[in-house]
Amino acid sequence: MKMARQANRNWLSLVSHRLTKVIRMVLEVRLFATLRDGRFKRKAMSLPAASCLGDLLKSLKITEKEFGILLVNGRSASPEYTLAPHDVVSIFPSLGGG
Repeated sequence: MKMARQANRNWLSLVSHRLTKVIRMVLEVRLFATLRDGRFKRKAMSLPAASCLGDLLKSLKITEKEFGILLVNGRSASPEYTLAPHDVVSIFPSLGGG
């Protein structure tokens, strides 16, 4: 019985690991100002389910120094924010001046 439980756990672990790779979500990403250079203005992107905003930033190769404001569906968000299907993500660069 103990061996059967372990086999079930291993199987469930394998299935859930594969599902997270298979299940993806689509969201709209909007870049502004200098962040568009060499990238895009607006694009539909596919990410693994349960990705966070930080994962999106990494995939776009946008560093913490480059972005200033992150919005998800028009509301302020942090890189730890968990994204949902069909979210609209707006990324603004850091502002400088003096």
